[in-house]
Formats: sequence, structure tokens, C-alpha cells
Amino acid sequence: MPPAGPTPRAPRRPPPLGLPPRAQAPSPRPPRLRPSSAPSPGRRHRRPAGLTGQRRPAPASAPATERHFRPSAAAAAAAAAAAAAAAGSAWRGGRRDGSAPPRVASRRPVRRHAGSARGQRGVGGLGALRFRGFFGSPAPRLRGPAGRAQRRMYTLLSGLYKYMFQKDEYCILILGLDNAGKTTFLEQSKTRFNKNYKGMSLSKITTTVGLNIGTVDFGKARLMFWDLGGQEELQSLWDKYYAECHGVIYVIDSTDEERLSESKRAFEKMVTSEALDGVPILVLANKQDIETCLSIPDIKTVFSDCASKIGRRDCLTQACSALTGKGVREGIEWMVKCVVRNVHRPPRQRDIT
Repeated sequence: MPPAGPTPRAPRRPPPLGLPPRAQAPSPRPPRLRPSSAPSPGRRHRRPAGLTGQRRPAPASAPATERHFRPSAAAAAAAAAAAAAAAGSAWRGGRRDGSAPPRVASRRPVRRHAGSARGQRGVGGLGALRFRGFFGSPAPRLRGPAGRAQRRMYTLLSGLYKYMFQKDEYCILILGLDNAGKTTFLEQSKTRFNKNYKGMSLSKITTTVGLNIGTVDFGKARLMFWDLGGQEELQSLWDKYYAECHGVIYVIDSTDEERLSESKRAFEKMVTSEALDGVPILVLANKQDIETCLSIPDIKTVFSDCASKIGRRDCLTQACSALTGKGVREGIEWMVKCVVRNVHRPPRQRDIT
């Protein structure tokens, strides 16, 4: 009987001759084959036949060291081409029999609405409510009777918004020689038409050097006055404002007879400008509260040569006293009527602030 005790292990089989020591022992878990790094042509990447990632059974006659290996990229590509040729057709993005795969509808919906870049016409205000919706979502454009009702509702709401929160703005230039009373006329207008306006003392007004701006609301119209300096060196800047104005108020000092000819030359140069073609002109004979002032017929006689240059535009010569306020309201009312009916210079839309 054999002696009691642990069973001795069988001796190891000697390795075959001519092989290095590392290649003798197989790895405990054979690695998975990797396909070629180059993607196959077509829309999708499919692993070609023969490289499914599974372990290939090695032939029985192959030694143990050749059963488990990792082919290179070139070998994998060659194997893929051979497998495709054996299958009878190469991968071209369709089926293996050569037919095209069925078209699958995209899961992403197509958004067609009036708020797109092609259909959007309104920006801000009620136009934003129509095209973008109340919460930013696009509002679809309806057709048929529902679409006509939608457009009528939009027109109604848009008109209501403009009536409640917008006014037509007109820019009016106040021109004339220095010390003619232009700034006094502007302050008197703001005091008479703006309820909560507290103007400066009229006796403290000095000569304007540059520009004074004032705003007056008259009904549905808003007049923005630009009071420009009347010094000789500042008169060259008047034409820079002609293109954007809707009307001109020219103030004359009716008490200064010596400078009346100078005022006439400045008026004539202003009237002949092409940028003021069709713009209404209001001529105010200021300081009519003084006894020694010139009358309206006398001033018209001096300016009679300019009648042909005025043309068919609206023009009015009116007596005024900016210090007492006589003739201020009548002149502004006439100017508002003229600028509103002048279709050649449309107003600017401004929100009420």
C-alpha cells in the first residue's frame, strides 16, 4: 500500500524547444479580437463578418502559443475584406443583398409657425404677443375664417396699443438771430402746455450757446423743439438739422429795425435749402408788447422778396409776445395742423413715458 500523506503533484511537462519562456504559458483568459480602427463605408458602422469579437477556435494542429493572439490593424482589415468577398457583397450602407434600407421618419418634429425667421414681421409690442405667444412659445398662424379673425384681432389690439401708449413725434426747429426771444418762446410753450413743468424765470434767460431741447404734448401729437443758437458763427450749423425736422419756427425781433436786414438774409438762406422743401414755416414777430415795435405789415414788406422762394409750402406770419405768452398757443396750434397733414414728412412713433 502506498504511504499515507498528500498526493504528490505530477511533474511539469517540459516546454517545447526553441520557444521563449513567456510564450510557453498561455494567458488564463484569452483576449477578445479587436476589429480594424478604420470605419467601414456607409451611414452606420457595422462589424464585418469574421470579426464579431468572439474567440475563434484554433485548429487542433496549431501549437498553444498560436491559439491566442491579437491581430494588427492591417490583418484585421484584410480579414474584413476577405469575409465580405466570401459573403458575396461588400457593405455599402444598405442591406447585404444590395437593396436600400427603409427610410425612418425623423423623431425631431418640424416647427412651422409664424414666429420663424421667414414669417416673423413684428418686433416687440403686440407683434411679439402675436408671433411669439404670451409665454415665448411660437403662436401658429391660422388659415381660413380663423386666420381672418386672428388678423382682425391683431389689428384691433395694435391700434389700441398705439392709441394708448404711443404718440406721433414731430421735430420743430426754432431759428432766428440771437436776442430774438427764441428761448423765451420755448420756456413759455413748455409752461403753458405741460402741467407739471416748473420753468425758469424768464428774466434770467441768457443767450443760447449750442442747443436747447424741449417737449410739448398737444393732443395726439408730441412736439420736440430744438432751439439753436442764432450767433453768426452758429448759423452754419442750422443745416445739419434740416433733414430730420418737420417744421420751422423763425423768430424775428420786431423792435430791432437795424438788424432786420440781417435777419432777412438768414431767413432767405434757410428757405432756399433743398432739405427744407415742403416743410411748414411759422414766422413770429416777437416782442409785440413793446410800443416801438414794427407791425406785421411792415415786416411783410421787408420780407416780400422771399415770397417767391417760399413756394407752395405752408407759411404764416403772426404777431407774438413770448414774455407775456400772447400768440404762443395760436402759433403752436397752427404748426400742429400743418405737420400732421404733411405727408412728405411722416412722424416718428414714440412710446409715452
